[in-house]
Amino acid sequence: MWVYLAKPTRSKSLTQLRDIATSVTPNNIDTKEKVAHVRYRSEAIKLYAKKRACGVCEGCGANSPFETKSGPYLEIHHLTRLADGGADHPENVIALCPTCHRRAHYSIDSKEFNEQLSMLVLKIEENIA
Repeated sequence: MWVYLAKPTRSKSLTQLRDIATSVTPNNIDTKEKVAHVRYRSEAIKLYAKKRACGVCEGCGANSPFETKSGPYLEIHHLTRLADGGADHPENVIALCPTCHRRAHYSIDSKEFNEQLSMLVLKIEENIA
């Protein structure tokens, strides 16, 4: 079990955080069981979104950061999460570079960014249909 001498917080200095992180090295790490509910995403939607993007991030317009064995690396983002009732549908997914994908989830402006992405996807889909 982990025992901290001090609580790690953002206000701590790098040195303080390092001291806390290295102060106790556990010999035995406890394990616990975790039950998760997983929603299966359509492979067809994933492939469709990547093909629609043509190797270009649909968020920022930059080329994918690198190539994989199966083609350009882009991450598929659901504009409305499946857990929140979003659909596995072309109008609800967008192919993003890792930076834009993290921005869509974690940035201060994530709500506004996702709204922009939603409008963008609708325009893209209108041009395809």
